Amino acid sequence: MTSVRRRCLGALVLCLWFGAAVVAQETVVAPDDVVEEQIIYSPGWPLRVRAYVYTPPGEGPFPLLIWNHGGAMGVLGYTRVMCRAWAARGYVVGASEFRGQGRSSGVRVIRGKEADDVLALIDVLCERDTVDARRLFMIGHSFGGGVTLHTCTRTNRLCAAVAASAWTDLANWGKRRPQLDNSTSLLARFLHRHSPITHMEDLGCPLLIVHGRKDPTVGFLQAELLAERLDELGKPFETMWLDDAQHGTPQRPDVTQRILAFFAAHDPGPTS
Repeated sequence: MTSVRRRCLGALVLCLWFGAAVVAQETVVAPDDVVEEQIIYSPGWPLRVRAYVYTPPGEGPFPLLIWNHGGAMGVLGYTRVMCRAWAARGYVVGASEFRGQGRSSGVRVIRGKEADDVLALIDVLCERDTVDARRLFMIGHSFGGGVTLHTCTRTNRLCAAVAASAWTDLANWGKRRPQLDNSTSLLARFLHRHSPITHMEDLGCPLLIVHGRKDPTVGFLQAELLAERLDELGKPFETMWLDDAQHGTPQRPDVTQRILAFFAAHDPGPTS
């Protein structure tokens, strides 16, 4: 890596945080009665990661939905809109900005390390009385789809997960992008090791793969390769191929309805 950007929040160098403790919090009540919070938590010293949390009105406890955003700029406005919409459907929604993105500290990486941020956020939110820790779900889009896949191979706590327009095989993707030329065996091994598809034997929950056949950003082949691998391994998964869709799949009404049905089929139901 020729250049590294490090971003810090507050007096990071003066403090030590261990575990996944929340170290700062700001709360706003939205007009639709969904409560939006911005929290800063630590997946481990010295990181401070910002996350957005949305809580629906009512007593709960509610199922928890982790939303893993696309892109590498943190949680942007359109992600916050979608998180709020899912909270209005009865989920507590958490969206990590990931290390090195937005206003989080650390270095931006594409090696599955963001899964550490996601798992730590799950631990933080499952401590809340408003969250039913038995009912955990996840949606990831694009970059966040890859993060979702990595996370699903590192825990069996999730009831179900959705990977939408997700990168799955970095080595194959690199063949189509000059900046990721994988002609050297060292780089090829690196890309293979850090690709979600390499670790699918450890998939810990049912998966719904959503992808547009006309996606110019993350080619449809990425989804096909993942589906083939899961089929070889005998893992539980479903697919939703969108003939007319490009990269922005999660906001489509038909995709939302399919996800809701998928989650309902794997939801153990409220704690009695």
